Parts: sequence; structure tokens; C-alpha cells
Amino acid sequence: DDGAVRMGIDRLLRFSGFATRTFPSGAEFLEACGTADGACLVVDAQMPGLDGRDVVRALRARGVGMPVIVVTAYPDGHVARGLVAD
Repeated sequence: DDGAVRMGIDRLLRFSGFATRTFPSGAEFLEACGTADGACLVVDAQMPGLDGRDVVRALRARGVGMPVIVVTAYPDGHVARGLVAD
């Protein structure tokens, strides 16, 4: 949900040779993702609207098993661990 962080991660991944697409919200990502074969998702744990947990649940409900990297501004990581437990 933070545009500057999203663009920074995008630039880092592109510089490292990865093809990327960015989305300003979880809902917009889910509308566009399809099966996303060969993809890896980098998602913020807490966002307005659909949060990272909602996005991961929606993907799993569709049978999409892409790897997910969760980023969070919370230093103790309890939010990200909650995503993995689901």
C-alpha cells in the first residue's frame, strides 16, 4: 500500500533481472492475476481493503499455489507469521 516501498521493491527486482508487475491494492492484484504460473507474490501484511492475509486466502481458494513473500513494517513479525499459519 506504500507507493514508495512498492516502487523500491520493483526497482530492486528489475535490477536483479526479474520481470515484475505492481498493483496498488490487493483487490487490483486479484483481478489481474489469473493463475500466475511461474510467479512469486510480494505482499504487505497490512493494507487498506484486502490485507495480505485476505489476498493469500483468495489465491489458495482459487487453487493458486504461488510462493508468497510477506513484508511488514512490524518488527516482531507476528502479523507475517499469522499469514503462514493459515
